[in-house]
Amino acid sequence: MNSIRNNSIIFIFFIFSYFNIYSQTSGFINVKGNVEKEQKPLPNAIINLIKADKIIEKTTTKNDGSFSIRIPLLDDYILEITQNGLITMKFRFNTNLPDNVPNDKTYDFQLNVQLFQKVEEIIN
Repeated sequence: MNSIRNNSIIFIFFIFSYFNIYSQTSGFINVKGNVEKEQKPLPNAIINLIKADKIIEKTTTKNDGSFSIRIPLLDDYILEITQNGLITMKFRFNTNLPDNVPNDKTYDFQLNVQLFQKVEEIIN
């Protein structure tokens, strides 16, 4: 019984150590921005953060069209901005850093986006 308890303690220590190390070496890009349509703030636009074809975080713009989303460093992502009836905009973020740049910090990035009305295709 004592062996099981010791193994459990070691396992729990390993898990906490892993997450502590991971959290110290993983920074973020803090993307703040505004979404507009016809130069006016666009509330409730959907912001999706996509990794490997899966949405890993989702938010919406506020009434003033502003948004904020954190993108973890050291990977590839797509930031998708969309609203029904408008053209979807997609931005690729490669958050890998050179070896001499700290990867445990938060970096700020400003992104201002204009969404446009979809136009139906004209067929003759």
